[in-house]
Amino acid sequence: MAILRAAYLGDPDLPGNGNVLLITYNKALSGYIRSISDKRLINVTVEHYHLFARGYLSFRKLIAYNDIIKNNERRQLIKVAVDEVKNTYKPHPFFKRSIGFFESEVGWIAKNGIDNLDTYLEVERIGRGDGLVGHFRKIVWAIRTSYLKQRSDRGFRYDWDDISSTVLEALAADASARKYRHIVMMRDRTSRRRC
Repeated sequence: MAILRAAYLGDPDLPGNGNVLLITYNKALSGYIRSISDKRLINVTVEHYHLFARGYLSFRKLIAYNDIIKNNERRQLIKVAVDEVKNTYKPHPFFKRSIGFFESEVGWIAKNGIDNLDTYLEVERIGRGDGLVGHFRKIVWAIRTSYLKQRSDRGFRYDWDDISSTVLEALAADASARKYRHIVMMRDRTSRRRC
């Protein structure tokens, strides 16, 4: 449906047409779509999301080479942050949760553009299972703060989870003419919606 919609919006013979950006959720899919429809998609550019995001941030001079931390290094920094924060509390089973839990929660905060503790304490966590009560959220926020400091100290400005909110903020502040009249985004049907 997304491919057909992009083709329709880019068709120069139809009203309201214009340049279209068709965004996919991964590199393989964008390459596949380009290979099967190269001559059929007129006025349509096909890119995967991270290519678009990096390109736009680079254009706005908000990202440089090697500004994004690699996932395994991110995981290590979050583990160090958990240990650091854990040492400031009495022993508690909360800290025995997997590093994956803390990675996921720090990522969820970033993906939702939450930039202060008060907002995090108040936000409804739809689709996230049992919500964390306030004092556990404060612990997660402290872990996030420690992780971000460590990341910055190592010279990384971003991880893959905060790229989206950075692009959104940059687009909101960008008053320049838009390159595309229409944007069509494909979603991975297997992914869960994060709210």
